[in-house]
Amino acid sequence: VPVLAGALDALGTRAGLVVHGTIEPGRGIDELTTATDNLVRGVGTRREVAGTWRAADFGLAPAPFADLAGGDLPENLARVESLLEGKAPRGLEDTVVLNAATGLWLTGRVDAVRAGLGMLRRLRGFNARSRKGQPPIHIGVGLNTGLVMAGALGSPNRIETTVISDAVNLASRLESLTKTYG
Repeated sequence: VPVLAGALDALGTRAGLVVHGTIEPGRGIDELTTATDNLVRGVGTRREVAGTWRAADFGLAPAPFADLAGGDLPENLARVESLLEGKAPRGLEDTVVLNAATGLWLTGRVDAVRAGLGMLRRLRGFNARSRKGQPPIHIGVGLNTGLVMAGALGSPNRIETTVISDAVNLASRLESLTKTYG
């Protein structure tokens, strides 16, 4: 993890997180999960991050790795479908929420991973309480980094502050894909 983080820093990565979890001796996973202790090292603006993250650090229950294990294409599609329907194993749901919250933190949209988790949990609670019989509301996030031009656009009667660039367009397209692929 430190070697890869160092290489990404040397390449000028603006912000990122290198992660490795051990499932069992000799078997690991290179993504943030609720099923393993996660060795993490920050990159770029998150360079100060180094240590071990556990599900409990974020108020999540540790999950069995079986909740996260994929399979062939039909099995993975069925797993995504169950996730979108709110019927996936809790460990898979929590891992997706943890990764989304981490993405919000990495891009500066929230001040801490826990803040992103709180936002996503509140939406889950809102859907459970308020949307009975109605389709749930989902959050889709498109993450990208790059140079942007920020400013006010519009006319004297209506002005909006916005950002524009190829980096923003790509993030927008990635977010649009969450509507199709979750």
